Amino acid sequence: MRDRLVYIDVLRALAILFIVFGHLPMYAYGEMHGELISVRSFTSMVQIPLFFFISGFLYSTKWIRRDNNRITQCCGNRIGGKIFYLYSLSKRLLIPMLVWGIIYCIWQKISFMQAIVDMYKAGYWFTFTLFEFYIMQMVLELITKRFEMTNRNSKYILMGLGISVVSYLFLIPSVTDSLGIFSGLLGLTQVHYYFFFFLGILVRTYHYDFMMWKYKEQVMTGITLLFVGLAVNYWIIDVQFNGLWFHAMWTLFQMTSVLLLFALFYRSRNFFAGDRKISVVMSYIGRRTLDIYLLHYFLLPKDLHLFGSYFVTHEAIVVETLFAGVVTLAIVAVCVACSDLLRSSKTVESWLLGGK
Repeated sequence: MRDRLVYIDVLRALAILFIVFGHLPMYAYGEMHGELISVRSFTSMVQIPLFFFISGFLYSTKWIRRDNNRITQCCGNRIGGKIFYLYSLSKRLLIPMLVWGIIYCIWQKISFMQAIVDMYKAGYWFTFTLFEFYIMQMVLELITKRFEMTNRNSKYILMGLGISVVSYLFLIPSVTDSLGIFSGLLGLTQVHYYFFFFLGILVRTYHYDFMMWKYKEQVMTGITLLFVGLAVNYWIIDVQFNGLWFHAMWTLFQMTSVLLLFALFYRSRNFFAGDRKISVVMSYIGRRTLDIYLLHYFLLPKDLHLFGSYFVTHEAIVVETLFAGVVTLAIVAVCVACSDLLRSSKTVESWLLGGK
């Protein structure tokens, strides 16, 4: 069995905490992020890119989890191995998404067919988009293998970055409108996050080389300065970008944020690898992120509008952050407890939580 990267588990736990924290205004307060002055300016910006980055960092078709719950190595570079891997991924990602999506639609009295053709999939778009990224990455690898290229070949990198650039075209309204129902059905407006998935793959591939590079400190200093400059622009000066410049600068801001978070947690990996209580708890949450994502929509309180109205009309950043933080931790704790209960049955675990 592969050794777990505990610092990645903890980083993944942070990402799911950001997501639950970020959903409180819309689902619990009845307010949108932009109406609240809070730390969500950062957490909401980085939560989804960070999750896809981690998924890319951990991506591998050489490892699959079979039905007997053993980790075994397969011929991940062959078509047959990739098909089997996709099959196992569909059981892990798509089946739980459909089951919980149906339950949620019934509970909220939403048309399931309407949810399917909507790009947000009743909130469960992440698992669907992640499955699409696995397919996109496997196709890329099959193409590069056909031309005898490795994942360290410059043409491979250019092809991956090219796919990332093309995926941003689906953010153009005229493009998505021309595709009609298929735009929402395939969640094409979310495909631009593939850049962060591919970034995670690149970081995993070149991580050791980078750590051995004598200029690594200078590069990290440059990334930090770039992040600070963009943060000052977006959060203080507020210079507005339009068109392609908007997407380019925003993606650059998200990228530097993700890389700095990864660098911070990597440098703290020995701390997280210990038996400190916070490390154990965060690592466990990190191993249950899919469960928390699937369950948390049912646990978001719907009657906190009074608090939402107060936080909108009063600049109480610290108070709102602490209040929302406590609510977030409570929701996550209940999700983990429900997850443990559901996983006590292998059948229920397989259908509702992907069986992992």
